[in-house]
Amino acid sequence: MHVLYEYLFVCLIAFLIINTSVSTILPLIDIHLSQTEEYQLEKLAERIFDKILLTPGYPYNWGEDIRINQTLTEDEMLQYLKDFGLAKAGASPYVLDPNKVIRLENGSGIDNLYYIPPKVISKLLGIEGKYGFQLTIIPALNITIEVSGNTLTVGVYSQEKVPLPASEVTVYAIWVENKGGKDVLNNETKTAKTDWNGKCTLSFSANLESKGNKEGASFIIYVDFYGIRTVYISSLSQTILASISEKYLAIEYLEGTGALHLESDPLLVAFPNIFYGEIINETKGESTWVINKGSKSYKVYGLSSIDPYTNYIALIVKKGNDKFLVIAPRPSIVYYATGPIAGVHRVKLTKVVTINDLTYFIEFYLWRMAE
Repeated sequence: MHVLYEYLFVCLIAFLIINTSVSTILPLIDIHLSQTEEYQLEKLAERIFDKILLTPGYPYNWGEDIRINQTLTEDEMLQYLKDFGLAKAGASPYVLDPNKVIRLENGSGIDNLYYIPPKVISKLLGIEGKYGFQLTIIPALNITIEVSGNTLTVGVYSQEKVPLPASEVTVYAIWVENKGGKDVLNNETKTAKTDWNGKCTLSFSANLESKGNKEGASFIIYVDFYGIRTVYISSLSQTILASISEKYLAIEYLEGTGALHLESDPLLVAFPNIFYGEIINETKGESTWVINKGSKSYKVYGLSSIDPYTNYIALIVKKGNDKFLVIAPRPSIVYYATGPIAGVHRVKLTKVVTINDLTYFIEFYLWRMAE
């Protein structure tokens, strides 16, 4: 009988030892597997991020290929775009091609006719259905403006809202003005340095606040903070937005205004140069110069040429005696994602890049789709 008790006692002790060991080891195994998964995801994110920033894709100039546009299906786009990368061919590392970056932007002004959906890029990166990603590009500097009469107050801050004193500020003001019975685009340039509070005030010859409320006025603000450069574009009211891809300008129809007439060739701004471009009238008829509601809510114009560093285009349209300033800025902020950030495990990577000699922060998130 005592032997049976001893046997049962030994079995109980053995069970308790095994149970305690399993309870201790399993969490350690789970932690190790979790750390391994995070490490693998981080390494994959680094490889994808480097590919996006350091390779030009194929063809190397795919950002200029207007055959890749919204009229194609995703599979048809892949016939022209064989590999994805944002690097500017032949440039230094982390210099991105603006014509490629603009293909990822679809949220400012009117729809980008040459936008490439994230699903297409996921296929090219080999992660479709397995991983989600988000790519955000923002200017390195945060710029604010206040307009009062003929004065413009500019604030320069870091993205963390820290004032940046001694920033060199150059402002191009553009507005519509009647000269000799003809409406023309007038422009004026002013420079200043920010004070200890990160602000400076510039005075112009015209009442820009009044101009903005009538015909339209716009500002191109170039800021250099010890080599960190940003361009900020702001427009006052009575302004029509447009978008630009490669050398094509798409102008939206302004709802409720009736037909608008294009009055002038565009004013192109590529810092520090301002010059006039030329619109190609392919139909050789008056209809080309009229913007109205048709099968689409926009009209596309071809420009004879455009400097790749152009970051701003302005021109005038009219309806009767009413004048409107049309503004087509290069996008300064890009948000591009397969969907909302999800998953238990996710990786965030950041980098400083250059686009058109301007400084940007780029953030990249990668996560597993099934977790």
